Amino acid sequence: MSAPMKRFAYLSFLKLFNELIMALNKFMHPRNKYKSKKANFQYLAIKYPEFRKHVYPDVSGKLFLDFRNPDSLRQLSTTLMKEDFGLDVVLPPDRLVPTIPLRLNYILWIEDILKDSSIKGDISGIDVGTGGSCVYPLLSARMNKWRFLATELDDTNFTCAVKNVERNQMTNLIQVQKVEKDVVLLDVLETSAATYTFCMCNPPFFMDNLEAQGITNTRSDDRPEPHSVNTASPTESVAFGGEVEFVKKMIHESLELKTKVRVYTSMVGKKTSLSPLKEELRKLKILNFSTIEFCQGKTMRWGLGWSFDENIKFPKSEFKEKRKEKRPPLSYVVPEDTPGIMYTTEGVAYQIKECLKQLQIKCEDKKSNETKISMVLTAYQNTWSNQRRKAQTSQGETISRTFIRH
Repeated sequence: MSAPMKRFAYLSFLKLFNELIMALNKFMHPRNKYKSKKANFQYLAIKYPEFRKHVYPDVSGKLFLDFRNPDSLRQLSTTLMKEDFGLDVVLPPDRLVPTIPLRLNYILWIEDILKDSSIKGDISGIDVGTGGSCVYPLLSARMNKWRFLATELDDTNFTCAVKNVERNQMTNLIQVQKVEKDVVLLDVLETSAATYTFCMCNPPFFMDNLEAQGITNTRSDDRPEPHSVNTASPTESVAFGGEVEFVKKMIHESLELKTKVRVYTSMVGKKTSLSPLKEELRKLKILNFSTIEFCQGKTMRWGLGWSFDENIKFPKSEFKEKRKEKRPPLSYVVPEDTPGIMYTTEGVAYQIKECLKQLQIKCEDKKSNETKISMVLTAYQNTWSNQRRKAQTSQGETISRTFIRH
C-alpha cells in the first residue's frame, strides 16, 4: 500500500470509528446544557488563568486537555461549576473529581421522575456519600432550590463539603452529616421523623484495591478502556463486594424504610452490575423499578431507581427506544481518485483489512461473493482515539504552550 493511500485510508477509518464512539452524545439528556454546547476550552482558558495552565493546542490551534491528569480534571470541573452554575467550589487533592455533564444527567433524570410522578412543592433529597465537592446538593440547590441531607464518611471530604456549602451560602438548603463506615441510609433515617422525596448515590465501583488499580478487571470485553484517569481515594472507590453489594445493602435497607424515601436511586458504574441488582429487586418483590442510561462523550453510566409508592413513574429510556429503531448501516464510499486501490470487491476489502490491522482490530472473514464480503471486527483495546491529532502533530510541527495573549 502506498504511503498516501495508507495515510488517507487510516484517517478515513479513524473518522468512522470516532463517529461511532461520539454517537453516545446524542443520547445525553435533552436538557443537559453540554449536549448542544460543549465546553469551550478557548473561551475558558482566556477567562480563567488557572484553567489556562492545563490546556494545550494542536497545530490547527484547537485546544485540548489531558484527561489522564488529575489536576487538569480537577481544574476543568471547578471551572465549569463556576462558569455555568456560579458555584465556587474547591476540590481536595487525591479525592474523586466529579464529571459535571454526568452529574447533571443524573439530576435531570431525578427531575423527570418527579415531573412524571406529579411531585411538586418542597423537594428534599439525600446524597449518600456526597464527596468533597458536594456536587449533587450544590447543583440541585442552585438549579431547583431542593433541600439536601448530604452524608459523608471520609474526614477530608466531610470538611471540604462543609466549606463548599458555606462558601456558596447554601447552609439553609444543605446539611452535611458525618457518618461511620458501612452506613448507607438506615442508621441515618430510622430514628428520624423526617421523610425525603428521593435519595441519590454514587457508590464505590470496586470490590478491592486490586480491581481499583486495574490489576484485576471486571469490565466486560465489549467495553473500551476508560477515557480519563480514576481520581477517587480508596474510601470512595472500594467497598466490600463493590457497587453490587453496596446497592444491594441500600435495597435491603429500603425495605425497612419504605416510604420514608419516596424514590430510591443510585448510579451504577458497570453494566454487568445491573442484572444482579434487578434480580435482587425482583427477588424481594420490589417491582416498581427502572433503569436509565447516562450518556456523555465516550462514557456511559447507568441509573437504577425503585419505589414503594405506586404513584411513582419512571421515564422511558430514550437510549433503549432509539436502539429498537432500524438504523441505516454505517457506510463509507471510496473516492474514485483514491491512489493505489483496485476497484474490485476483493481489492477494497484488502485495503480495509490493512487499515484495520494498523488499528489492531481483529478481522474475521464470513460469507462472501462477487459483490459482497462480510467480516466480523473485534477491537480489544481503544487504538483510534486522538489518532487524527497525533497524525497531524507527527509531521514535525512544534506545539507551543504559550499561545494565549491578553
